[in-house]
Amino acid sequence: VSTEEERIEAFKEHFKDFSQKYSAKELFTWHHVLTGSCKQGRESFCKCHDIDLDKDTFTIYEFIDLTKHSYGGEVIKKLT
Repeated sequence: VSTEEERIEAFKEHFKDFSQKYSAKELFTWHHVLTGSCKQGRESFCKCHDIDLDKDTFTIYEFIDLTKHSYGGEVIKKLT
């Protein structure tokens, strides 16, 4: 089991350019890695925010802004 700090570091290693667009599906997976969020919760979040996991893309800055007030937001905010 990795620590929160290790998970944040792994995220930053994987997503080196926070201005680049990444697939919603990849960020969906990483939200779980960072926060431990359940699949049902993440799917509900996507539905409420009209996010298409197969088509949408986001920069890491957009990802942080979108999720900072949701489940695990305290961890997400630490990415910056």
